[in-house]
Amino acid sequence: MAPCLTGHVLTKTRISVDWFQVPRTSHLVSHYFCTHVKREHVVGLNEYWKEDIYCSRVTAALLHRFCKIPHSQLHVIPLNKPQVLRYKPDPISQTDSTFRVTAYDANHCQGSVMFLFESECFGSILYTGNFRWYSGITDPLRGLHLDLVYFDGTYSSKHGEFISRSECKTKAVTVVR
Repeated sequence: MAPCLTGHVLTKTRISVDWFQVPRTSHLVSHYFCTHVKREHVVGLNEYWKEDIYCSRVTAALLHRFCKIPHSQLHVIPLNKPQVLRYKPDPISQTDSTFRVTAYDANHCQGSVMFLFESECFGSILYTGNFRWYSGITDPLRGLHLDLVYFDGTYSSKHGEFISRSECKTKAVTVVR
C-alpha cells in the first residue's frame, strides 16, 4: 500500500489524483481526477487551471463554484458505472491506449468518491482518497484483484474515537438551533 495524503501521480500511469501542482505542460499527466473538494485536495486549482478534471457530479459543482473551474473542463464519472477513457498520446513514445475508471461512494463528505483504475498497462489501482468506513463499503470491490491501493490513513489512528454519522447530524442540528 502506498500512503495517500495530498494526492499522487499514480505509479506506472499518467493519471493524477488530487494532485494539481504538476506543471500543466508536463507530459507526465494525461488525466486529472479529484476525489472531493477540501482544501488539501484542490491545491493549485483556480480560474486559471486549463486542464480537464474528472470527478463526481457534486464535486464538479463544487469545483465550479469555489475554484471557478469552467463547466467545460469538468467531466462527471457516475457512481458504480465503469467509464473507458483514452490516454492523450504520450509526446515521447507516441503511445495511445485506454483505461477504465469506476467511481465508488467514499461515504466521507458530499461528492466524495474512491476511484478504481484498470488497464492492461498498469493493472488495477484503487485510490481511496478520504473515506468513512461502513460494513458494505468494499462490496463493489469483492472478487477484484488489486495490484496497488493508495490508502488515505488520515484517521486510522486508534487514539481517536469517532461518533456515528447519525450522532454527528443530531449534534450539528442541536448546535445550529
